[in-house]
Amino acid sequence: MITFDYPGYGFSDKPRGLEPSPYTIHTYADVAEQLLTHLGVARVHVLAHDVGDTVAQELLARHNSRQSEAGLTGGASDGLELISVAFLNGGLLPELHRPLLQQHLLGNAYIGPLMGPLVRYERFAISLKAVFGPRTPPTERFLRDTYAALCFNGGNLILHELIKYIPQRLEHRDRWVGALQITEVPLVLINGPADPISGRHAAEG
Repeated sequence: MITFDYPGYGFSDKPRGLEPSPYTIHTYADVAEQLLTHLGVARVHVLAHDVGDTVAQELLARHNSRQSEAGLTGGASDGLELISVAFLNGGLLPELHRPLLQQHLLGNAYIGPLMGPLVRYERFAISLKAVFGPRTPPTERFLRDTYAALCFNGGNLILHELIKYIPQRLEHRDRWVGALQITEVPLVLINGPADPISGRHAAEG
């Protein structure tokens, strides 16, 4: 199993003020492909969650394109091959994604940059607990570890940059939803129905 932090997340670098922004779904997909190439991995099963779902959709779109080109030319497909994709809760269909108030505020060009420095553990813990089911609450250790990873190397100061994956989903909807519709790669959705952002309503939609 291979797991890693995208730029801006966890213990990866968190540069600020770069143009173009390194915090895009396409960049994350590039990073995933480059890492797997570096490790000598050519075929993978993908398990994705949250923003990672959208990264997996981009990887799937690239996979579909390579397979289509190989079919037209009669040659072998180059690049990463997806064997299967399992999606956990995330905004696969952007119109069914229900952002929390904090996410709306972070996405505001004026308010968003002011929020990161104000993130405190108590408020963070309340917000994160809200997306868990009543019978599966997060532990105190999980909350504190997640908060520490969020703030590591100033990560809380770029939250307004990281949240831009939400409008990216709308911008590239046809590509990313289309990837799900036309692929021959086996897909499965494992959905936590109590999630207010991408829970039962998203699975049923």
